[in-house]
Amino acid sequence: MHVLEDSAIFSILQEYNNGAKGNNGRRRARRTFFRYLFVCGVFASFFLCIYFLHGMITSLHEESIVDSNSKRNKSNGNGDAQSLGGVKSSVGSSEGGKTSKEAASGVEATPNVVDKDHGYALDEGTLIDIFVGNLGGEVGKTGVFTVQTKPSWSGLGAKRFEELTVDHFWDECRFFRVINNFIAQWGISGDSKMNKKWGHAIADEGVKESNKRGTVSFAMAGPGTRTHQMFINYKDNKYLDGQGFAPIGKVVEGMSVVDQIYSGYGQQPNQALIRKEGNAYLDKDYPKLSYIIKAVPK
Repeated sequence: MHVLEDSAIFSILQEYNNGAKGNNGRRRARRTFFRYLFVCGVFASFFLCIYFLHGMITSLHEESIVDSNSKRNKSNGNGDAQSLGGVKSSVGSSEGGKTSKEAASGVEATPNVVDKDHGYALDEGTLIDIFVGNLGGEVGKTGVFTVQTKPSWSGLGAKRFEELTVDHFWDECRFFRVINNFIAQWGISGDSKMNKKWGHAIADEGVKESNKRGTVSFAMAGPGTRTHQMFINYKDNKYLDGQGFAPIGKVVEGMSVVDQIYSGYGQQPNQALIRKEGNAYLDKDYPKLSYIIKAVPK
């Protein structure tokens, strides 16, 4: 009887231990599951942070258009670079319709003769037709837009743009940086001798006009670096107006052509390689880039 009782007790204890072991196993399994769940959550959060950080950096990069190439160009004393901007500074006015500068100097303002069909002043600056190839990245598709320089906005800048035109600097220049709803940039010649010839910077002048849609401004690496790179604003980039980059003219005809400049490569072309290898590099790696066939003063 005692033996039977002892055996029964032993069996009960064994069942209890087995149950405890099973409960412990289930607890360990739950703990392991939650550990894995926590680790997965940490990794997911990390990758989400990287994704959003990348988006923020890309957005800021598009707005400032400053990269290692532009900084390297500036450190090497090279004036053209990749930052874009313009300071909004509306032309001051005083009594009698004079600008503040005219009022201070006593110079009477001369009324502009306006082309009624197109709405631009005929007696200010120079009208320049710019013929473009590879519109939309299509071989053989061409168009033309007209830029009017504005010496009243930037005398030195307008003069430099006109001089570059007369010297055929723009011929065969690729639009190497084109960002939808932002800007189209060009101005590195495929001929290194031309880049060297026009590599000396012109002085900054202050800004009298904002970077509105269709305005043309110098691209720069900072103050005192206006040389031969230009950009056209695709929209009213008012936030650029605090960076000191003065528009020197505007597109007065053919903005629909400017809108067709190929933008599929974004900011991929490398400026250093354009300078080193010329258009051969762009033709090989970026064959769809739109380019200037020629620029002709009217």
